[in-house]
Amino acid sequence: MKATSLRRYLSITVLSLFLFSFSAKAEGDYRAYLIKFNSKPTDGEVPISDLALSRRAKFGIKTDASDYHVNPAFIKNICSDSIQLLYSLKWHNAIVVKTKMENLDFLLDQDYIESIEYVGIPAKQAKREGIDIDKIKMGGSEIFHPSPDSTIIYGNSKEQIQQIGLHNLHRKELYGKGVKIAVFDAGFYNIDLIPAFSNHRRDGRLWHGYDLVDLDNNLTDVDNHGTAVSSCISGYHPGKFIGSAPLASLYLFRTENSATEYPLEELNWCKAAEIADSIGVDMVSSSLGYTRFDDPDLNYSHDDLDGESTYVSLAAKMLVAKGVLVVNSAGNSGSSTWRKIGTPADVSEVLTVGAVDNQGRIGSFSSKGYNALGQIKPDVCAMGVKTTVASTFGSYYKGNGTSYSTPIVSGAMALLLEAFPEASPIDLISIIHETATRNSIPDSMFGYGVLNAHAAYMLLNYKKFGFIAQPDLTIQNDDYLLFNNAYHRIRYKLYEEHQFLGFIPYKKKVKEEEILNQNRFTYIKLRSDETNCTVKYTLKLKLKSSVEKCGLKYRHLSLCES
Repeated sequence: MKATSLRRYLSITVLSLFLFSFSAKAEGDYRAYLIKFNSKPTDGEVPISDLALSRRAKFGIKTDASDYHVNPAFIKNICSDSIQLLYSLKWHNAIVVKTKMENLDFLLDQDYIESIEYVGIPAKQAKREGIDIDKIKMGGSEIFHPSPDSTIIYGNSKEQIQQIGLHNLHRKELYGKGVKIAVFDAGFYNIDLIPAFSNHRRDGRLWHGYDLVDLDNNLTDVDNHGTAVSSCISGYHPGKFIGSAPLASLYLFRTENSATEYPLEELNWCKAAEIADSIGVDMVSSSLGYTRFDDPDLNYSHDDLDGESTYVSLAAKMLVAKGVLVVNSAGNSGSSTWRKIGTPADVSEVLTVGAVDNQGRIGSFSSKGYNALGQIKPDVCAMGVKTTVASTFGSYYKGNGTSYSTPIVSGAMALLLEAFPEASPIDLISIIHETATRNSIPDSMFGYGVLNAHAAYMLLNYKKFGFIAQPDLTIQNDDYLLFNNAYHRIRYKLYEEHQFLGFIPYKKKVKEEEILNQNRFTYIKLRSDETNCTVKYTLKLKLKSSVEKCGLKYRHLSLCES
């Protein structure tokens, strides 16, 4: 979904905006409006949790005016029986109300009003009923541990886990323990009942945040999308299904009304972002995007997707500024007339995820970049074609969409945060770019390539401790991965090993290439459709740098293994 750009609104007077909403919607109907203020108090206690303050302190982030709520006197002046407050938005210095348009006439002459913007039709059941959504309390313990030998039986999720190297991190006993992930979605039907989350319920790692559509705490009574998405992050059902980060804690927020498409749902996302920040989450995973609305007058053009002009882009940027990593889907418009990513996937500080199949081929539906500024989007890809996810009945099925590749990546990021809690969101995204499979040739389809979580771990470890084996060679998805710090030019030859007359060994050269390496990670593609997996191969490498030289290195491998 989408909302009209803030730049567009700020360039129009309050009165003209109001007339726009009058012409667009019938007088007398109950609608949702965003009322923005031009000032706010910035004194007194900052209304965020100790966990949030601790996260910010880790990155040297100070509190500022954005952390204070809107002026309560303004809310008191505006809200009444006929103008119902849905919620306030401190980052936008605004409130969202439900009312008839004519009830807002008296605000046109108020000097504290910056703008009044029509944002859609609220759910019929949207009523706060006295709940203070700014004071949601959450907590829990973590007592579950995988088997002592750290062996996980992945079941049907094996391909999507191994494609991005997560099995290697699981072997290092990284499961996302202690990492708090907020999930924004359209609903989490039966997530409190299915086997994939039985350990989470037992151990206090599955928390209801808030339903910003109906304005209550019941998130499990509608829509299966969030249930499937959450399973990719953190499901745990040995032998059947394992998510990327089975020990991560999930905080669930319903922001999307699947029955409508209005900017109001963008603002729901913004409110959930504020709450998630204030309670101290480490990450937000969002398989949502905004491009087109039920009211065409509110649609975006691609020029609006510059990472800073939409309601939701402001909130996403603010989350990152507060030290929260944001992972968002690129969208599923690749085969449509729109083709492009949505928002907040357009935000440069957001880790935007596209979809590939199990062979690393781009999904035809995966939305394309770049954003309006020409910045690389998506950032990386993961398996979003025939991805295994949990159903609301306790079984598992295969689905398509960047909605599923995104939470797989979110879980991977949780493992990296567990191992390197000092890494900032911007640092992590930079590492992901540098270690993905197409890091030297990013484009508007794959971004920097398929995520390689194990390679990202290796580089983070190197940056932290300053040591790597030199060179380090590993097989990843039928590529040979070269991890080095000094070498810039790589020459390699690939040989098939044969035996003449059954006992005289000889080698047949099948590939030769020289690469000018500009990254610490170089991917050498070994497998082709014609590769004969019944024979062994020798890879002969020669590494050079301007400082030192390395002698020839030989390595035997079978491409049919693993």
